[in-house]
Amino acid sequence: MSDKKDIEFIKSLFEKKFKGILLKKIPESKKETEKTADFEVIFNNEIIAIAELKKLVDVEPCEDNGYKKGKVIGEWWRNGNLDPRKIARKIKESIKQLSSYNHPKIIILLNESFIIDESDYLQTKNIKDKNKKSKIDLYIWVNKTKNNIILFDIGTETGKTLHQKFLSKDS
Repeated sequence: MSDKKDIEFIKSLFEKKFKGILLKKIPESKKETEKTADFEVIFNNEIIAIAELKKLVDVEPCEDNGYKKGKVIGEWWRNGNLDPRKIARKIKESIKQLSSYNHPKIIILLNESFIIDESDYLQTKNIKDKNKKSKIDLYIWVNKTKNNIILFDIGTETGKTLHQKFLSKDS
């Protein structure tokens, strides 16, 4: 579950950037074992996709978070593979939450980390390739630390159509 502030931020960003697109919050399931997606993506009063929002944030440097102590007091080193793995975990969680929906599927990754960046996301290609059967149609990377830059990663032909028809600058 994403927090209310993140949900409102993404809804507002999409509605400003993509003409006619509305993100409608899906109510949380009452069953603890059942996870719902975050949004219905709506255009002209029609659901065109289902989206799950995951946020990436900086964590406190400590051994529990994958950092190693340096030689100087207060110095920490991070494992270079840590960030792509963190992103991959978020993608796997999203795939589970989206699996029960029949509409096209979108994963929105909201990056609020100054450490994680697009290059870490690009290293998750293997996890996305392994999960092709899950049919994630479109991945959207929103980098809040860099003036809300939005990057699209097409997962399927349906995702390509969604992007071109509804989520491109010319839509």
